[in-house]
Amino acid sequence: MPRGIRKTINYEEEIMKTQAKITMHTNSISELREHLKQLTSQKEQEDLRALQTAIRNSGRTIEEVISSLT
Repeated sequence: MPRGIRKTINYEEEIMKTQAKITMHTNSISELREHLKQLTSQKEQEDLRALQTAIRNSGRTIEEVISSLT
């Protein structure tokens, strides 16, 4: 019982499709890296604000806190 007729592969078309997929995924990765960079920066800014508030609430100066840490 035959299993069917094998289609001939158009290699040029398959190569182009694969290259297009690679480009699409590469662009997605670049966008995700940029988003990660923005999120990291925003978190860092939020942490710095929280630290500044904690220092201000402690009644100590930044220099006092730095000298106590070193």
